[in-house]
Amino acid sequence: MDEGSVEERITALLAQRHGSDWGTGRPLERRDFLHGFGNYSGALLYSALFVPELIEVEGCVFLWKLGPGACDWPDLVERAKAARAESPEKLKRLVDSLNWVELPFLFFDPGDSDEEEDALAEVLAQAWRARLKDLFPDRRSVVRIMGPEETGGTLGLGFEMVLEAAA
Repeated sequence: MDEGSVEERITALLAQRHGSDWGTGRPLERRDFLHGFGNYSGALLYSALFVPELIEVEGCVFLWKLGPGACDWPDLVERAKAARAESPEKLKRLVDSLNWVELPFLFFDPGDSDEEEDALAEVLAQAWRARLKDLFPDRRSVVRIMGPEETGGTLGLGFEMVLEAAA
């Protein structure tokens, strides 16, 4: 989906939630909703989603302290070393198990519509692609939105790193 359509969808979703007629005499834009409802604290809170912490252990990139198997540093290093020692497949399974999130479980009470969840997933996927490219420019990655059939019931977002350097 192109950026224009994502922008339009997000603006429409915000208008549904917050109203579309504020007496401005012009169509509302995302910046209007940001100005009317945003604050520094909220922006900092959500920054972990849009600029996730990514770390490299044993040559593998991990989504740090956000995914389903979030653990402390010594545990992650131990698990990665053990998996690498066992087999490349075991290491790949470990990496894949930690590099995704189920969107509804990121929040105590998401209370949002499926359309909002889908739009957030699209925007986060774009942000994660940029983050991975910024931190690991010589490596290829694939960020994808996973449907309930892959996650076991909810919308998910994850990434895979291609182990060889990009051409």
